Amino acid sequence: MTTRNRKFLRPVLSILAAMLAPATAIFLFVISLGLRSAHGLDTDDVLQAAGIGVIVLSVASMHVLLIGIPAIGVLQRFGILRWWSCCLAGFFAGALPIPLMFANPFRFGGDEVTANMLINFGQAMLFYGAFGFLGSLAFWLVWNRLRSTVPTAPATPPDVSRPV
Repeated sequence: MTTRNRKFLRPVLSILAAMLAPATAIFLFVISLGLRSAHGLDTDDVLQAAGIGVIVLSVASMHVLLIGIPAIGVLQRFGILRWWSCCLAGFFAGALPIPLMFANPFRFGGDEVTANMLINFGQAMLFYGAFGFLGSLAFWLVWNRLRSTVPTAPATPPDVSRPV
């Protein structure tokens, strides 16, 4: 692969991996539930898994495009694009929309916030954060795998034998 192709394909394939990882995970999870059921796996289970996978793919795509790409740009700009910072940013990118969607906790539960509401809120943040983590880990693995492996010429040390 030429350097020019790698320069173009590296971000494109990394972004696609970040979008597809959560959808693939939920698809395989739903398929595994069908395999464990009493009636076994049938066509309806596969279609249901595919439908859920498409929904997850669309949500993951919006997260990656609106939150993930700018976050990666900021991490790269400051020179701290590492696996752990990428995964941390992905977790927060996945969990960030939950407080925005449920900004008014009274909307669903009446006049007071109950412990059950807070537990559900925390579980939703962890669930979507885990998918963000998974997507960002897939991004990092593809990004790191396609990095340029062309060795650079070592810098020549200054000639100390001649006075300046």
